[in-house]
Amino acid sequence: MEAIDKFIEAQMRKQQIPGLSLAVVKDGKLLLTRGYGMADVELNAAATPETVYQIQSITKMFVASAMMMLQREGNCRWMMS
Repeated sequence: MEAIDKFIEAQMRKQQIPGLSLAVVKDGKLLLTRGYGMADVELNAAATPETVYQIQSITKMFVASAMMMLQREGNCRWMMS
């Protein structure tokens, strides 16, 4: 666990991430949950495993990537105009 903490904290500093919540799941079993840094810098609120983040438009990139992967695999068909 200490190695995970050190890695996460180093990456947060390097990438200037104020806070994050982590969950590690294997075979449907929750192995680890942890909050790092701040969930809200202005309110000085710590991140916890239960923190809900407003991700807003960032999901568009993930959906577009998933659709392209499905199309490449032949599992999704749509027409582009």
